[in-house]
Amino acid sequence: MQNEDSTGYLDKRGLRTANESNSNHNYNLKINDEELDPKDFYKQYKTTIISIGVFLGFLIICYLIALFKHKKGKNSVIFSMTLILLDFVFDVLFILKNGKDVPWLYKPYLIVLVGPIVINCLLSFAIIVHEWRNNKKFKTWLGKHSQFAAIMTVVAGADIEALKLLISQLAGYEMFDAKFSLKAKRWILYGSVINSLFEDLPQFVIQILYKENTDNDYSLIPFVTLITSTVVLLIDIVGRIYDALNSSNDKAAEDALPSNSRETRGGTK
Repeated sequence: MQNEDSTGYLDKRGLRTANESNSNHNYNLKINDEELDPKDFYKQYKTTIISIGVFLGFLIICYLIALFKHKKGKNSVIFSMTLILLDFVFDVLFILKNGKDVPWLYKPYLIVLVGPIVINCLLSFAIIVHEWRNNKKFKTWLGKHSQFAAIMTVVAGADIEALKLLISQLAGYEMFDAKFSLKAKRWILYGSVINSLFEDLPQFVIQILYKENTDNDYSLIPFVTLITSTVVLLIDIVGRIYDALNSSNDKAAEDALPSNSRETRGGTK
């Protein structure tokens, strides 16, 4: 009888433990389901969402001010630069906080994050040095804004497109009016295409694979990273088409100029 009681107690205890385990499992599933519920998602990240809204409003105000000061400038660079930096920040946060959630995705994501950074930094440095050696107008500009150029060379590690800030004429400020040659602009175009193929596209694919392999356990950082990756990839596709068209027009305009005028326009020696 003692053994039966002991066995019965163990059985009941085991049943109770199993029930508690199932209860906890269901509770966890419920929490995960609630994280995907828009209402609960808003409650949990209300401060973050409001902060993003305020920040977007601030960017719009900055854009309108820049547009008022200099309408001919490419003032929309305010939004593209912000997107580049946000995308880079969330890529880094993702690899630090969620990179090992799906172990077999960690190394590929690390490669497509670090590899393009190195390539972009080297390419941006090569462009700056080339222009300094061969472009008188750029050399004059660089003499006045060398520190800003150095900062942008490093920032361009996130995306070579960041160099476009130097030629954007943002708000009419001289520091945003570097005299890049057409050759330098084409290098930026080629670099951005390489960046899209070997960074943005693989990161987007990895984010999709991550989402499919994490079931319902999907937190804010992966969610925002997926959104920024999607937006960046779409802008890359459309932007590269426009850049290619503009590059063709600039090349045709350059070929139509006399050789002496071409040298003056390019700023070469």
